[in-house]
Amino acid sequence: MRCLPFFGSLLLAGSLSVALAQQSQGGQGPHHQMMSVEDRVNQLKTQLGLSADQVTKITAIMQTQRDTMQALREKYGDDRQSMRQAMSGLRANADKAISAVLTDTQRKKYEAMIAQRQKERGDRGQGNAQGKPAGQNDKSQ
Repeated sequence: MRCLPFFGSLLLAGSLSVALAQQSQGGQGPHHQMMSVEDRVNQLKTQLGLSADQVTKITAIMQTQRDTMQALREKYGDDRQSMRQAMSGLRANADKAISAVLTDTQRKKYEAMIAQRQKERGDRGQGNAQGKPAGQNDKSQ
């Protein structure tokens, strides 16, 4: 259920949320809950008005990201902090690659979407049980 708020805001944040939820279930969560690459690209196509060429390029970027995320899940297992850091870097790289494919107007909209995603992630992290700021290392997680 953690993923639902992200679906409206941005494609990549949803992927991370599902990955973390599945990891907390021992990595056995159903994969059908994650938005497919096609759905994520279609969402961007609608929001940004992507051309056919842009759709092809962004689809390739997202497929690579999906495959790399799966490898990270397997690599880090229960080490959620390391997985979070690795996926954060992966997400940033994917965002840069996607931005490079966009026009100036599309890029501005995309950057606003990313900023909203980051704000929502930060807001969520502020209310943790220990009252610690988001991103602070906590071994009990």
